[in-house]
Amino acid sequence: MNIEYQKWLTLKLSNTYFPEAIFSRFRFLPFLKTGRLLKNYQVLIDKKENTVSLYVGTSAFEDVDFKTQLSGLGKLLFLLKTTDDSFYSYTDVGAAAPHGILFFNSGTLKGYPIELQRDSYVSAQDYIAYRPKNFMVSVPEGKAEIQIKNEAETIVFSKTIDNTQQKQYAVNLVGQPNGVYRMDINGRSTAHFFCCDDLGADCIGVWQLDVAAFLEAKEYPLVFNLDFAAREVHWQYEVMLGASRKMEIQEMNVKGAAGESYTGPEEKTVLGNRKAQVYTSDSPQQLQLQLADSPQLQLSYTTDFSDRPQELEIKLPNPASGQLGKYTNGPNKGAFYATSFVYV
Repeated sequence: MNIEYQKWLTLKLSNTYFPEAIFSRFRFLPFLKTGRLLKNYQVLIDKKENTVSLYVGTSAFEDVDFKTQLSGLGKLLFLLKTTDDSFYSYTDVGAAAPHGILFFNSGTLKGYPIELQRDSYVSAQDYIAYRPKNFMVSVPEGKAEIQIKNEAETIVFSKTIDNTQQKQYAVNLVGQPNGVYRMDINGRSTAHFFCCDDLGADCIGVWQLDVAAFLEAKEYPLVFNLDFAAREVHWQYEVMLGASRKMEIQEMNVKGAAGESYTGPEEKTVLGNRKAQVYTSDSPQQLQLQLADSPQLQLSYTTDFSDRPQELEIKLPNPASGQLGKYTNGPNKGAFYATSFVYV
């Protein structure tokens, strides 16, 4: 039987660090159970640049009845993994709590595109706690009743603990499906968490698609967006004059490319006991893979041969995401900065 595939949905990822925000440095993988379901329902995944598309197979020359054909799929889980070791350097993903992951629900069908993140860009609001299938729970004094429920409010784990004998208890959810759970201790909700096996260090996040929420859609393909913002940091330039330069600096400053201003110079001793003049942007600026315009170092100087001031303008480099630091004191305490070294 000949099978034709019709597009069911698309997911487009963007990141303002890249030109035109086109972010393609990721892998899109179904969890094991989801992969089996997609195969059984003749759903194929295709990734091109920053867009993932899912196609549904049907007999040749027939249109797919998505509502009928996909009604049994339920909730699908997909894993987003980065292929770029610097992703977390140039991307602002908010401040995660320890052992947290980015978790994106499928949203609601109010119009296209359907935004997966809670705000304009991915932020701390999109984190959820993460637990492996085996984990420890701290219990309060006295007797404690631990209950864990799945998203359907079904109790999947229940245990009463006497804290006079043990202050932690090992929870085993092996055999339970991957997904979101809620833990109650003595009748009070203490945590919502996503539970699955190891996600790996290259994990960006998890997308849970509730297929049933979109079976009444009037228009296909479904269109989803997931938008990341580049990290904002103070741009810092450390300017050093070559020892062989026979020049006397009369005036030196940095002119911003997008209207930003720079403080400085502040003298700093660097490697080799050399002196550097440091200029720092007053406000944080987004990191960018490519700059449309660059800041300029402007100098007025004289030489041994002439007392007449001469002008020099130098294009400054694009701050690199691999040169990040964090202020530990001062007015910018807690903020990030990116250092670039400039030799004149």
